Amino acid sequence: MIRKPIIILSILLLLPLIQAHTVTLKLYTDLQKTQVYSNEFLWAYLQNKTFVGGELSYNVTCYNAKYTGGQALLTVPEGYYDVLFVDGAISWNNNTNCPDRVDNYNIWATAQSNVLINGDKTLDYFVNTTLIAPPRQYFWNILSFRAIISIITWILIGALCFLVAWKTNSGLAVAIIFIICIIIKLLLGV
Repeated sequence: MIRKPIIILSILLLLPLIQAHTVTLKLYTDLQKTQVYSNEFLWAYLQNKTFVGGELSYNVTCYNAKYTGGQALLTVPEGYYDVLFVDGAISWNNNTNCPDRVDNYNIWATAQSNVLINGDKTLDYFVNTTLIAPPRQYFWNILSFRAIISIITWILIGALCFLVAWKTNSGLAVAIIFIICIIIKLLLGV
């Protein structure tokens, strides 16, 4: 007699683990959903929204999958999630499955917040690639404007140090002028 309630209780406790849902995430570059966005370095992940006592809990758990073939397939339990995409050098946390650190990324964005996953779903998103502009390049596409200003600043510092050395014949005066110029250069950010 005691076994029956224990079996029922075990099934009820394990039921949320059994009810995992498949979420398919797809990205498109056009509104008609004909051009699939591809990025071999992209990962998709769902970050749960946990409400404890009616308040949002920040004890997050993530479910991630590689975005390959124009889609990412994730298996998640029922709940509310944020949909995120990230690329670059990702360090995943072993406890939460969320990114701990991401370096050299071009994309790290939330596609949608508070999505209720209560069954198998396919979520389609639009990626506007026209807003991504290449950086401005100068001089045969090898130097930026900031690099040009930095080179000119170094030339001016060298000329000033040469002039001080020529007029004073003092190495100490050149060293002091050099240090002052470097401090000014760093303060100006060039």
